[in-house]
Amino acid sequence: MRPGPDYLKRVLAGSTFGLYMAHLLYFLNPQIEITPWRIIRASILYGITCGILFGSLLWLLRILRRKLFPIHARMGRRHGFGLTVAATFFSTMVFWLHTFVLRIYLPIGAVRILIKATNLIAFVAFLLLILWVIERNATVRVSRILTCVGAGLIAVSCVVLFLRRDRYQEESSNAPPIRIDAVTNKRPLLIVAIRDLPYDWLITLKGEERLNFFDRAIDHDFFARLEPFPTTSPKALWASLVTGKLPHRHGVTGRFSYESFFTGSGHDGRFLILPAGVGFRVWGLLPPVRRISAQLPSGDALPFWSAFERLGVQSSVIGWPSTNVRHNPASFMVTETFLRQGKGGNEITPVSRNAEIAALLRSPSSKDPSRFSQLPTPAASVARQALAFDLSAVAIARSELRESPRPLTVLSLGGFADVQNSVGIDSNRLPDATSSRGRVVRAYIEELDSLLGSIEQQFPEQTIIVVSPSGPSPPAIPAHPIAVAIKVMKDDDPGVEDGFVMIHGAGMRSRPNPQPARTVDIVPTMLFISGLPIARDMDGRILTEAFDDDFLRVHALSLIHTYEPEEAPLTSRGGRR
Repeated sequence: MRPGPDYLKRVLAGSTFGLYMAHLLYFLNPQIEITPWRIIRASILYGITCGILFGSLLWLLRILRRKLFPIHARMGRRHGFGLTVAATFFSTMVFWLHTFVLRIYLPIGAVRILIKATNLIAFVAFLLLILWVIERNATVRVSRILTCVGAGLIAVSCVVLFLRRDRYQEESSNAPPIRIDAVTNKRPLLIVAIRDLPYDWLITLKGEERLNFFDRAIDHDFFARLEPFPTTSPKALWASLVTGKLPHRHGVTGRFSYESFFTGSGHDGRFLILPAGVGFRVWGLLPPVRRISAQLPSGDALPFWSAFERLGVQSSVIGWPSTNVRHNPASFMVTETFLRQGKGGNEITPVSRNAEIAALLRSPSSKDPSRFSQLPTPAASVARQALAFDLSAVAIARSELRESPRPLTVLSLGGFADVQNSVGIDSNRLPDATSSRGRVVRAYIEELDSLLGSIEQQFPEQTIIVVSPSGPSPPAIPAHPIAVAIKVMKDDDPGVEDGFVMIHGAGMRSRPNPQPARTVDIVPTMLFISGLPIARDMDGRILTEAFDDDFLRVHALSLIHTYEPEEAPLTSRGGRR
């Protein structure tokens, strides 16, 4: 069967889908400057590739149908314009899918433009449907004319999509220098981040009467759920936790970002967002593509300790995931790499304290702690190794709080996540207490509880914020329409994915059933506790329900435009505490 006009109509259907997907890549990445040459280049490549690929596949299916159902083939029509209509409707569904699942990853302006683009493609799809109804009873010559008209409508819609996308500009303003004369609150702040410890697990263990520190926190301190947002990688959650901003601001959207010749190289030429419904891992960006690891801890935004440092307020950062002393350093920093490897001259700042900090590191011990002695040997060994990592971090933090206290101390405990990975916990359900995994998890949480309780007793002047961004398996971005339907229809308790936030200190109060917090609420809340202004470009809110009335009366809320150095240089007098 020789290809002819019917084959070209199938190529048109594939090209239509490819053209709209080329535009979708730029709609999902508004940080990339779009030019006529870039969109023409991407449209040509996607149009030709998808046209030949899907057009040939549809043609082969037509041949197969005629072989299997020859009678039906003689009765059927030879035109294929309906496939173009179907491709346009399918493109509309893909645009809508991304609007639905990726709102949190896009600025409000980009979401609005993406919604308008979705409506435009839907309008074109209905016009093509009308043409197809007319074309069904038309002659071959009229059918070809209507096909050309349909192709023209698609081309015009692509031009309109480019004009709509080209109107988007990131919000920007030249903020004047901001002077903060003094930091109003003198109370030191300790932030403890624990990986993969869900809210529901702590509530369950409280019922089992296994904990002391967390029991008191739940009953007498502010303790609330922390709702994570859907993500392809926990890196995005940790970046939001450390910046108070959503992924569209800090740029950490998954495990990787991508560069291609569609955008060129450089910081502003990266595709950041994973277009799930496009099939990004397979062909969403046609090769050649270069994959770039996601940044940590804060991506393109400042971590909160940098905001303190910019105002002359010193900070200590110990064990935060993937930090390094060159990227947004603190006055004192020990990286996670140093804690795990016990060496590295450029993993500590100041470097002169390398030997002193190395002496504080703990090694796994078969005798410490005793509660692990009842566990199976492999699980006990892994638990002790992980605990040594956390004990090292705590020992360094205690040394700093005792010998050279700073207004802000940040401590990350990653051993609990290591234990979960080693025993194969990949869900948010707490294993049964009689199982091996359940005993390992409970023993380690008891150790964390003991560590936090000892810090609370040793340093009572500290305001302590303990936070976990999510459970072991944070909510995932649906990868296709079926996954979206399953996520909407399934009856599972969404709360099992939640982390928690606990705030202990003077002026805090317990609230029964408080409103769940979000990951981006932590930074504004800690700035408020420290008497620092909240940046308007942060996406979170202050957890005012955590404070008693006396605290709120004496702590005034202040705002600035941003802490980012490119936009608003900050100066401070008397800010060093």
